[in-house]
Amino acid sequence: MVDILVYSSNNDAGQSMELVEMLRASGKDVWIDQHGIVGPMQRPTEIVAGITPNPATDNINIMSSGVRTAEIGIYDLLGKEIASSKTTTWKLDAAGIVAGSYVVRIVGESNSGEEIAIWRRVVIAR
Repeated sequence: MVDILVYSSNNDAGQSMELVEMLRASGKDVWIDQHGIVGPMQRPTEIVAGITPNPATDNINIMSSGVRTAEIGIYDLLGKEIASSKTTTWKLDAAGIVAGSYVVRIVGESNSGEEIAIWRRVVIAR
Protein backbone atom coordinates (compact mmCIF):
# COMPACT_ATOMS: atom_id res chain seq x y z
CA MET A 1 0.00 0.00 0.00
CA VAL A 2 1.23 3.49 -0.81
CA ASP A 3 1.27 5.75 2.25
CA ILE A 4 2.16 8.96 0.43
CA LEU A 5 0.85 10.00 -2.94
CA VAL A 6 2.15 13.15 -4.61
CA TYR A 7 0.53 14.23 -7.85
CA SER A 8 1.87 17.24 -9.69
CA SER A 9 -0.68 18.91 -11.92
CA ASN A 10 0.41 22.46 -12.61
CA ASN A 11 -1.89 22.98 -15.58
CA ASP A 12 -4.82 20.59 -15.16
CA ALA A 13 -7.04 21.49 -12.21
CA GLY A 14 -9.84 19.23 -13.50
CA GLN A 15 -7.64 16.15 -13.37
CA SER A 16 -6.44 17.17 -9.90
CA MET A 17 -10.01 17.40 -8.63
CA GLU A 18 -10.84 13.99 -10.10
CA LEU A 19 -7.92 12.52 -8.17
CA VAL A 20 -9.00 14.31 -4.96
CA GLU A 21 -12.52 12.88 -5.29
CA MET A 22 -11.16 9.39 -6.02
CA LEU A 23 -8.93 9.49 -2.92
CA ARG A 24 -11.71 10.87 -0.72
CA ALA A 25 -14.12 8.18 -1.99
CA SER A 26 -11.62 5.52 -0.93
CA GLY A 27 -11.59 6.97 2.60
CA LYS A 28 -8.21 8.71 2.39
CA ASP A 29 -7.48 12.14 3.82
CA VAL A 30 -6.39 14.60 1.16
CA TRP A 31 -4.88 18.06 1.29
CA ILE A 32 -3.57 20.33 -1.43
CA ASP A 33 -0.51 22.57 -1.46
CA GLN A 34 1.43 24.46 -4.12
CA HIS A 35 3.13 21.25 -5.25
CA GLY A 36 0.00 19.25 -5.97
CA ILE A 37 -2.09 16.76 -4.02
CA VAL A 38 -0.70 14.80 -1.10
CA GLY A 39 -2.53 12.13 0.85
CA PRO A 40 -3.31 10.36 3.05
CA MET A 41 -0.48 11.05 5.50
CA GLN A 42 0.99 14.21 6.94
CA ARG A 43 2.94 16.50 4.68
CA PRO A 44 6.17 14.78 3.56
CA THR A 45 8.38 17.85 3.91
CA GLU A 46 11.61 15.85 3.80
CA ILE A 47 10.86 14.40 0.35
CA VAL A 48 11.86 16.42 -2.70
CA ALA A 49 11.82 15.33 -6.34
CA GLY A 50 13.15 17.39 -9.23
CA ILE A 51 13.41 17.06 -12.99
CA THR A 52 15.73 19.33 -14.96
CA PRO A 53 15.64 20.63 -17.56
CA ASN A 54 11.93 20.54 -18.25
CA PRO A 55 11.28 20.68 -21.13
CA ALA A 56 14.29 18.54 -21.99
CA THR A 57 16.08 17.97 -25.29
CA ASP A 58 18.98 15.53 -24.86
CA ASN A 59 19.36 14.67 -21.16
CA ILE A 60 16.95 14.54 -18.21
CA ASN A 61 18.29 14.83 -14.67
CA ILE A 62 15.95 13.24 -12.12
CA MET A 63 16.83 13.84 -8.49
CA SER A 64 15.13 12.84 -5.26
CA SER A 65 16.13 13.61 -1.69
CA GLY A 66 14.68 12.38 1.56
CA VAL A 67 14.39 9.01 -0.15
CA ARG A 68 16.29 5.94 1.07
CA THR A 69 15.53 3.69 -1.91
CA ALA A 70 13.85 4.48 -5.21
CA GLU A 71 12.91 3.06 -8.56
CA ILE A 72 12.43 5.70 -11.24
CA GLY A 73 10.38 5.01 -14.35
CA ILE A 74 9.56 7.06 -17.45
CA TYR A 75 6.18 6.28 -19.04
CA ASP A 76 4.40 7.48 -22.14
CA LEU A 77 0.83 8.75 -21.80
CA LEU A 78 -0.53 5.28 -22.57
CA GLY A 79 1.36 3.85 -19.58
CA LYS A 80 4.11 2.06 -21.50
CA GLU A 81 7.43 2.09 -19.67
CA ILE A 82 10.08 3.85 -21.76
CA ALA A 83 13.02 3.54 -19.33
CA SER A 84 13.69 2.75 -15.67
CA SER A 85 16.46 2.78 -13.08
CA LYS A 86 16.83 1.72 -9.43
CA THR A 87 18.50 4.84 -8.08
CA THR A 88 17.64 8.07 -6.27
CA THR A 89 19.44 10.24 -8.85
CA TRP A 90 19.47 9.50 -12.58
CA LYS A 91 20.83 11.22 -15.69
CA LEU A 92 18.84 9.81 -18.59
CA ASP A 93 20.00 10.16 -22.19
CA ALA A 94 16.72 11.25 -23.82
CA ALA A 95 18.15 11.72 -27.32
CA GLY A 96 16.50 8.50 -28.51
CA ILE A 97 13.08 9.24 -27.00
CA VAL A 98 10.40 10.71 -29.26
CA ALA A 99 9.39 14.30 -28.46
CA GLY A 100 6.25 14.55 -26.33
CA SER A 101 4.88 14.47 -22.78
CA TYR A 102 5.88 11.70 -20.39
CA VAL A 103 5.24 10.76 -16.78
CA VAL A 104 8.11 10.23 -14.35
CA ARG A 105 7.22 7.92 -11.46
CA ILE A 106 9.42 7.52 -8.40
CA VAL A 107 8.49 4.75 -5.96
CA GLY A 108 10.46 3.68 -2.94
CA GLU A 109 10.99 4.31 0.73
CA SER A 110 11.48 7.64 2.48
CA ASN A 111 14.27 8.17 5.00
CA SER A 112 11.62 7.79 7.73
CA GLY A 113 10.60 4.36 6.38
CA GLU A 114 7.32 5.27 4.66
CA GLU A 115 6.49 3.93 1.20
CA ILE A 116 6.30 6.72 -1.35
CA ALA A 117 5.06 7.23 -4.88
CA ILE A 118 5.72 10.49 -6.71
CA TRP A 119 4.53 11.41 -10.18
CA ARG A 120 5.82 14.32 -12.25
CA ARG A 121 5.35 15.32 -15.87
CA VAL A 122 8.31 15.86 -18.16
CA VAL A 123 8.25 17.21 -21.71
CA ILE A 124 10.80 16.21 -24.32
CA ALA A 125 11.03 18.88 -27.02
CA ARG A 126 13.19 19.04 -30.09
